Amino acid sequence: MIHSLLIIGSESGSVLYSAHYLLPPGHAQEAFLTSLLAHTEGYWSRTTQASTKVTITINDVTHVVFQRCNELLVFICGQDDCDELVLAELLDVLALVLSDLTNKSNSENVLMTADVHGKLAVSLDEMIPAGIIENLDAESILLLAKLKA
Repeated sequence: MIHSLLIIGSESGSVLYSAHYLLPPGHAQEAFLTSLLAHTEGYWSRTTQASTKVTITINDVTHVVFQRCNELLVFICGQDDCDELVLAELLDVLALVLSDLTNKSNSENVLMTADVHGKLAVSLDEMIPAGIIENLDAESILLLAKLKA
């Protein structure tokens, strides 16, 4: 199951989008975010190319895969049946969806426009509703997002 999904600005470190599927709202999410950023910040500079993925494990149970998409860092965290290979495949699809939604710019400014942010939320709901991977076909995800948004 997907634990969390985060998109942060690589320069600012600001959280631009977050979805937590296994954590209760509030303090637990903030504590996880702080821990995730502390564990991964040293690797951010190593992801200079979009194709470079970094995989780490936190607390021996949470797998984290992240990748740079221009100005964005995209993190996907999973537990149990979601190992790093499944998370890497999901990250590839998400990178394609992000690239299409932002017209290949993948910038913080474009992502934060209401239209793009809304389509991203719909796209993620098509991909992983309630943290369960359901759809990994980028074309169908984008089509459904455009129909719903």
